[in-house]
Amino acid sequence: MMNLSLRCLRNVINWLLAALPFAVCGQDAVNLNRYYVFLEHSSFARDPLSIRTATPPLVRTRSISQIDVGSLMWIRYRQRGQSVSLAIYDYWRDGVAVDIPCRDWDSPLFIPADVRAGQTLTDVATWYFPWDALCGEYFRDSGPVALQTLVARDSITLSAPTRRKAIDGSQYDASRMTIVRNGVPWASYYWGYRLGLVASTVEYDGTRSDIPPEIAAWPAVPLKEDEFELTALPPPWVEDDVVEYVNRR
Repeated sequence: MMNLSLRCLRNVINWLLAALPFAVCGQDAVNLNRYYVFLEHSSFARDPLSIRTATPPLVRTRSISQIDVGSLMWIRYRQRGQSVSLAIYDYWRDGVAVDIPCRDWDSPLFIPADVRAGQTLTDVATWYFPWDALCGEYFRDSGPVALQTLVARDSITLSAPTRRKAIDGSQYDASRMTIVRNGVPWASYYWGYRLGLVASTVEYDGTRSDIPPEIAAWPAVPLKEDEFELTALPPPWVEDDVVEYVNRR
């Protein structure tokens, strides 16, 4: 009998599964809770409920070659009743909180803990422009006064995973989260298997004839230059040790 300690074997397997068709993962074709996660950089994580890693996925924007999503979007885990839900607040254009919209800190978009493919969420929230003292956990007592507000009525569809390519050509599976705001296609966000948010595309078309007046007057519509994409699959990280006993007889 020989005792072999296979450090991080489970993590390597999980990382490899990200490059396999999602159909091999049975429940993951329906249950998306391994896609809608948030990996926070362990060196500056503030949220005690967060999943921490020293190697979060890195994305590329128009002007930044590599940045983690936690520096672009304000995402946290929050306790809701008996469960913990993913809470999405706003985005920072190219990592800078200047001339961007934000929503009230007390009313984020909550992603259910048991999230399913094909599920449609409805969300109504007041957005402020530019960045307002009402918006951030750390900016309640300081910051500019909002010049405009928008009551956004969103229909959010969470799709079954499809295969995507990172910038370096590596493949991964991702669920598309499509947002229609006040009846107008707005933006799509892609959540990778065990990666979380890794890409975005702008759906808004300002030339449409059916844009409602409140959207036409809103100065902070999505822009193509705000899109981001996963640069490469991150390396596996150590979560635990696995001990295997092999009988050589």
